[in-house]
This record gives sequence, structure tokens and C-alpha cells, in this order.
Amino acid sequence: RRSTAPFTLLVRQELDAGVEHARAKAKDEYVSGFAAVIDASGTYARENANGLGAGGMPALGEKELETSYKEDDLPFFRTLPDALGKDRSAFARKRVCIIGAGYSAATLALSLDQLRAEGEGPSHVLWLTRASTALPYARLANDPLPSRDSLCARANALCANISKESDDTQRNDERQVKRVCGACPLFVHVPDTTVLEVEDVEEDVKFDCGTRHEGRALELTYSSGWKPGELVVAHVDTMVALVGYRPASELSRELQVHLCYASEGPMKLAASLLAASAGGGDCMSQAAPGVGTLLTPEPNFFVLGSKSYGRNPSFLLRVGFAQAALVAGVLAKNAVG
Repeated sequence: RRSTAPFTLLVRQELDAGVEHARAKAKDEYVSGFAAVIDASGTYARENANGLGAGGMPALGEKELETSYKEDDLPFFRTLPDALGKDRSAFARKRVCIIGAGYSAATLALSLDQLRAEGEGPSHVLWLTRASTALPYARLANDPLPSRDSLCARANALCANISKESDDTQRNDERQVKRVCGACPLFVHVPDTTVLEVEDVEEDVKFDCGTRHEGRALELTYSSGWKPGELVVAHVDTMVALVGYRPASELSRELQVHLCYASEGPMKLAASLLAASAGGGDCMSQAAPGVGTLLTPEPNFFVLGSKSYGRNPSFLLRVGFAQAALVAGVLAKNAVG
């Protein structure tokens, strides 16, 4: 019966930003009669962002901060901002924290460096990464994408003056707390970090460096494996969390879709990608998977595009185009049959 029953979707019509009616609300409605559904809704969205804490969990206070962002328009970004364009005011002459070590983080770091070259750079950039290496990016030998290699090289150059400090002391049973204002020095990269807590605060505090700040700030507490036994409490004006995304499953919650426990993408495709990556190599060398990997236990329901890869970051647009062509062929064959 599932193979012949049409799909019904619950959809919401969002109101335009210009609607001024105080009691106006978004409207939900059912739309029925679909012989097939293709979910190509992607993963790149604020609501799909991973948490800032250990293992992708939310840091303490992160959920509350998200509510504050929605209500008070806090400068807390979870997707790549346009630091040189429409979001420039959130970065120019501000204390900025970048969290993450993907290519988006490198892109932002270099944008902020360009902003500095234009005379409107941040007063301070604090860049937190989870990896334990001093340089955040491992460059690929004979990288087929010269622009990617250049991005990694330039981002590493920003961090090149960061060296591991020697610390022969034993880990303290009671951690030492260091308070930093986020205004000195200009650029700091801290590897091997875990964000523990974030909070929206009104600051009126004198920091360890002797400076005093007053006004609204984002306070984050983090630890670093490079400085055992020390907690750092930093105050910044703008925070950008670029720590990856995961697919939302609400659309298919009542359908029979077998998802991978690791990537949260459809299991057949996830298994194929895992087998293909066993020998290592770059994502550019991957081939488009066969149509069999796009079939789910739910008849005529397909997950395509970046969402089909789930938390696997190796998706390419050309793979998505190939997926679409394969599914179009399946649907055309079903229509004729």
C-alpha cells in the first residue's frame, strides 16, 4: 500500500518581513497528492548547526543565547557572514571570535585580514579550533584546486606566529581562570580548544591585561589542551560559529527512511561513501554513486544533494547534478511503467 499511496506534506507559508499585523501568524496547511517526493533541502542553515561544546553538544548557555539572538538580533553567526559587505558593521573595529577549522572559517579569517588592510579591521580576532596542531590546515600535495591550496596556505600564515608554550607544571586539581578582554593582541589562534559556556552579558569589568570594558558583550569560557588546568573567559562583540551542520529529519519522520548512525544520511549512500573513502584521497576524486544508493525503504522518496551526504562534508555540486539525473530517469521509467 505504501508504494501506491500519495504523499501528504505539511507546509508553512512564512509571512513577509513587512507584515505589520500584530496578530499575524505563519499559516500551516496540508498539501496532498504527490506520487514522489525529492528532499533536496540541504543542511546549510542556522537551525541545522552543530553545537559548540565537546562532541558537538551545545555549550552551557548556548540554547539560551540562540533565543537571545532571535529576540535581540545579537551578532552571533552560524553561517559564513559577508564580512566585507552587508555584515561589515559586525566586524569593523570589533572584538571577534571565530570557532571552527573548515574552509568557511579560513574564508572568514582572510576576509577579516582584508578588512584590516582596508583600515576597518577588527580590534581583535580570537580563533578557536579543536585540532591540536598549531596550523589549522593540512595542505594537499598537488591539490587539484589551486584556490583551495591558496586559502589553506594564507590561513595558516595568519596562525604561523602561534607556537606551543612549554608547561612543565602538573595539571591543577582546581583550574585557574584567566579573564581576557579580547582586545589584545590583534590576532590569536588557540588550538585544541573546547568551548564550555557562552553567555550574553553586560560587561563592566577590568581584565587581566588591565583594560576595562563596559557595555554588552558575548562571554565565552573555553579550555585548551595546550594549557592544562586553565580556563579562559573571553569577552567579544561578535561570535561566528562555523562548526558544521547536520540534516534535519522532520520532513521524513513518519516515513521509512534508513539513516546512517554516523552521517545521518541515507544508509545505502552512506555505506557506499564509506567504502569509497577507505583508501583516503581527496573529495575531488569521488565518482557519482549509482542509482541504487539513492533508493530508500520508502517507495518514491529520495534524498538528494548535500542532505544525502548528511554530516559527511565531501559533497560536490557535480555529484548533486548527477543524482538529479539518475532520479529523473527512475521517475520517468515509473511513469511509463
